[in-house]
Amino acid sequence: MVFGKKYMDEEFEERGFKAVIQEGMGYAATPNLADYIPQLAWLDLRGLTKKLKAILKVYDDFLEKVIAEHVQHSSRDENRNKDFVDLLLSFMESEETDCQIDIEHVKAIILDMLIAGMDTSAAVIELSISKLMRHRRVMKKVQMELENVVGKDRMVEESDLENLEYLDMVIKESLRLHPVAPLLQHESMEDCIVNGFHIPKKSLVFINAYAIGRDPNA
Repeated sequence: MVFGKKYMDEEFEERGFKAVIQEGMGYAATPNLADYIPQLAWLDLRGLTKKLKAILKVYDDFLEKVIAEHVQHSSRDENRNKDFVDLLLSFMESEETDCQIDIEHVKAIILDMLIAGMDTSAAVIELSISKLMRHRRVMKKVQMELENVVGKDRMVEESDLENLEYLDMVIKESLRLHPVAPLLQHESMEDCIVNGFHIPKKSLVFINAYAIGRDPNA
């Protein structure tokens, strides 16, 4: 969708497109001692910096290839259907935009769309379904809402989402229990009382997901 065509594994180094993406995501999510003790960063004790630089080189080479293809195709056929990469390249060349971008900005935005737009969505869907399978009562309520709002004769459309209130709550609860960016901490926005306990504003909130998952009334 972003590139305007499907790239096969053989076009993304010998390891394959999916494998390289997953490898990079794995390195990025791996705890690193240097994140907590910056003075040790130069040592690269676990070799993560070296591995990430190698993966980023693969990404960069691939994105350079994608951009070069789009520039070449644009010069040949100006009337072809434009995709997301074409749009970014047009901003780079335009003098009417408020913020000027260069080729490095284009590659960074494409990489965000490619990785952040794919892995986070897949993780939320997978975790939400796994929770629903363990809590059949909640699963049944989601199914009933879908039947009442959408029916069984068509697919769910974006216009249906504002009426799927219970499904919305299920997704938000999944995000609360399993944030797609787990290093981000929960913080109370205002003073509140929870189960008789006073929680001041700006307090860090740590969730016992196991206890909540075991409570049928949660």
